[in-house]
Amino acid sequence: MTEPNQLFQAIIDKYKSLENPDFHWVAKEYKRKPYRELEEHLAGRFSVEDVTNLTNDVSCVLAISPEGDEVRWTLKLSLVGPYAVLLRETGARAWDVYVHSESDARSEDERWILGACEQHGIEMLKLDVLKTPIGLRLFDTDPERVRIYQALFSDTDYLPGEYNAEHGE
Repeated sequence: MTEPNQLFQAIIDKYKSLENPDFHWVAKEYKRKPYRELEEHLAGRFSVEDVTNLTNDVSCVLAISPEGDEVRWTLKLSLVGPYAVLLRETGARAWDVYVHSESDARSEDERWILGACEQHGIEMLKLDVLKTPIGLRLFDTDPERVRIYQALFSDTDYLPGEYNAEHGE
């Protein structure tokens, strides 16, 4: 398991500075398609759609669903390094959206996705690591809310599930 200090170093290596970060690498890394093989592997079993928005995302964002069904999961694959977060999209509430390991998996499909990521050398990060504060200056996230999640995956003010948990939804 990668320690937060290793993640901090990977973040600094990409952004060059926390106070004055460089974002030019994001589009270049995305165009390189670092997760092409994993995406093809997933597409052998599921319907997979790339829903990445490079305005906010610093990750490849894949919407995953069983063939002909609604989206069940979102897999975010960091462009900073081989790190991922798997989010359950089927009516899950608050922190229950995260699928970190086999013990969190509710189906064979979730276990299969986790196994595919592991086969491709991609580490699922746990929520306690994702919530670690980091002093990275971003465009959309309030400075006091920036955590490792935002630095690795998406410049959004809340972590997935967090807004609903804080607002009682």
